[in-house]
Amino acid sequence: MTWWTRLLGRLGLERRSVDYADPALRYLSGGPRTASGEPVSVERAAGLTAVWACVTLIAGSIASMPLVLYRRVDDSRERAVDHPLYDILHTRPNPAQSVVAFWEAMVTALLLRGNAYALLTRDDAGRVRALWYVNPDRVQVDVTRAGRLRYRVTTGGQTTTVEAGGMLHVAGPMSDDGYTGRSVITTFRETLGLGLALERYGAEFFANAATPKGVLTAATRLSKEAHERLAAAIAETQGQAGRRHRTMVLEEGLKFEPIGVSHEDSQFVESRRFTTEEIARIFGVPPHMIGAEVQGSMTYANAETRALDYLKFCLGPWLARIEAAVTVSCIPAAERTQLYAEFLPDALLTTDTKGRYEAYRIGLEAGFLTLAEVRRKENLPALAGRAPTVA
Repeated sequence: MTWWTRLLGRLGLERRSVDYADPALRYLSGGPRTASGEPVSVERAAGLTAVWACVTLIAGSIASMPLVLYRRVDDSRERAVDHPLYDILHTRPNPAQSVVAFWEAMVTALLLRGNAYALLTRDDAGRVRALWYVNPDRVQVDVTRAGRLRYRVTTGGQTTTVEAGGMLHVAGPMSDDGYTGRSVITTFRETLGLGLALERYGAEFFANAATPKGVLTAATRLSKEAHERLAAAIAETQGQAGRRHRTMVLEEGLKFEPIGVSHEDSQFVESRRFTTEEIARIFGVPPHMIGAEVQGSMTYANAETRALDYLKFCLGPWLARIEAAVTVSCIPAAERTQLYAEFLPDALLTTDTKGRYEAYRIGLEAGFLTLAEVRRKENLPALAGRAPTVA
């Protein structure tokens, strides 16, 4: 028992920990404090430009990819456009959201909170009719004795229990319990706290006219009245952005001695650059894609390679998690041998015109592409009246 606990006991007070899972308390407190002294919450962390850039980049990239329901046909496949789930996944998940808005919300929640949830509404036959995004802060996950997941969803002060079949749950990596993902904000709280501390330092730096250019010295002790006049003069000429750098008249033998400490000397800029790179590493995003400086020259060839790395190593694992969750939650068990969902990253792989046409030529000559398929990829109409040929 600590002295603090004993003191509370003598006063008849109960020591209670703050439940930062409560959205209201987290908003009011700003989240748990870090070694930098800055409280870190999802809301505050999202205010960091590097975090915002990473999240919007990944969420926007995934939301821009079509999610297609496929049907296996012998050794090939075809789009299952006649299936009721096709339009829900590809075009309209619910009457209130477009597919882009829905997946942006889901992926943003997945990145920042470690989990993404969507309520499933089904018809009398048990087929999914809509996907409704749910804020992860309002969902509590329980595990039954049978090992099945159960979700408690709180909205408007009312808690509803949803069985596993009624929820699309995409869990992030680094799970502690095997069922739910870990929040990036919680896992890397200290790194993000440093970023917030640097933001605050920079804001206060400029709010207070930045580093003082020098000090005032006097041969004799200043009177109280002189002190007050000096403070008023400093506030008048230097205290606001529009009045800085004005000439200040000194009195009573005061002398100005420059000290010349620059912002660069305090390593502020370097610290911010390092924190930006750290945040990019956390999200697996190439730093140059969020505007960070890149060492060495950036050529077209290595830029294309980095774009492929971004798709493979950053987006790839997230796409796999979403596809697996959709397959398990939305496709009936009896149909999973024939149906599956898959994102199409073609739009992100689009190169320049010459590069695309060269790739098409190789595909046509090798026989794994037809002219009809090439024209569809280029959004060109079919060649009516004659069969396409290759010269």
